[in-house]
Amino acid sequence: MNKNLSKMTKVLLVGATLFSAPVFAEMTVGGVKFGDSIEIDGMGLALNGAGVRHKLFLEVYAAGMYLPEATSNQQVALSVRPALIRLVITSKLVNQARIAEAIDEGLTSGIGKDNIDAQTANDIQTLRGLFPSSISKGSVLDFYVGADESLTIRLDGQELGRFSNPKMGLGTLRSWIGDNPVEAKLKSGLLGN
Repeated sequence: MNKNLSKMTKVLLVGATLFSAPVFAEMTVGGVKFGDSIEIDGMGLALNGAGVRHKLFLEVYAAGMYLPEATSNQQVALSVRPALIRLVITSKLVNQARIAEAIDEGLTSGIGKDNIDAQTANDIQTLRGLFPSSISKGSVLDFYVGADESLTIRLDGQELGRFSNPKMGLGTLRSWIGDNPVEAKLKSGLLGN
């Protein structure tokens, strides 16, 4: 009996191991490969989902969202920290002016026009000016919301700026996966749906 129990335990362990692989393995979207996990600031984050941002029938960027644990629940994804949205530019048409315009639209929607106080308006203006005049196809933009709710922006691994205002971090996430996202299909992809 003890031997049979031992065999059964082994079978269950092997089965559990086979079926406990990450829900979202690496993905390729828009010709961009997103690994199943990344490490940032010493913490491992799992790929939650990925998608492509379109504007006027053009692919602008591929995006991947990384969280401590994968979830398809919007409210959980908005509240868990740290969180990272990684954009890989796929169009030669992306430049500083277009990014500034997209930031205005996204953060105004993500934060809510009525919730933008003087400090937040100043932070948005500062964020608009962080990006270089030209951004190359293939450039990687990271929007990292830390455990302290701060927002850190990196371009190709180099930190461009950091904002301690919690409205900036949450507003950034909401711009992609909130109730009024920049693109519904992209939101669905980032949430792994």
